[in-house]
Amino acid sequence: MAEKIAETLAVSKAYPNGGKTICVLDEVNLSLYTGDFAILLGPSGSGKSTLLHIMGLLDLPDSGAVRLFGEEALSLDERGKAGLRLQKLGFVFQFDSLLPEFTVLENADLPAMLAGTPDPDKAMSILRRFGMEELAHKMPSQLSGGEKQRVAIARALRNNPRLLLADEPTGNLDSRNTKIVLEDLSRLAKEGIAVLMATHDSRATAYATKVLTLEKGKISLNDNCLHIN
Repeated sequence: MAEKIAETLAVSKAYPNGGKTICVLDEVNLSLYTGDFAILLGPSGSGKSTLLHIMGLLDLPDSGAVRLFGEEALSLDERGKAGLRLQKLGFVFQFDSLLPEFTVLENADLPAMLAGTPDPDKAMSILRRFGMEELAHKMPSQLSGGEKQRVAIARALRNNPRLLLADEPTGNLDSRNTKIVLEDLSRLAKEGIAVLMATHDSRATAYATKVLTLEKGKISLNDNCLHIN
């Protein structure tokens, strides 16, 4: 039986805008389980990134709760949140954010460096999983956009996260590299990681086990997808 990895409980978030208040999340309830590759669809400005940031403990909701790995995550102090992010969460964003002065191998090992447990051999093994070991000693400036994004995924996996949050990871990629990244994320979910990917590209739904749409602050579930917990 799949294990529940993350859930939001009545999470709400609003922002001031021109003298008005815009509610981007309106009592959102969402659950993710091991093996989920959940696609979160929605137009720009619908709150997809906000939801991922709240689930990743990078932002706070106005109300509601977030449970990660059975723990009330919002009640943790900043040190506790940072530790949870470093040890159990992985992040991939639209822009790869690789450090330009580090090699590919050093970038892949960065989360372990931050945790005080650097191990280039382990980082190399992750690059090898993605068939990128030949890139290990190159600099980010020598890589294509697709290669950079795959290195960013490898970096996100360095500390063996149980939840991977991906915010528009294919937004800057062509069709070929989009397909490769989606296949990578799908394979990771099959290996037992819970993956939540925010995107406006409906082509990603072909790889999903769960398809969600965020619009006007509310989430709806597409029950025609392949697998729903």
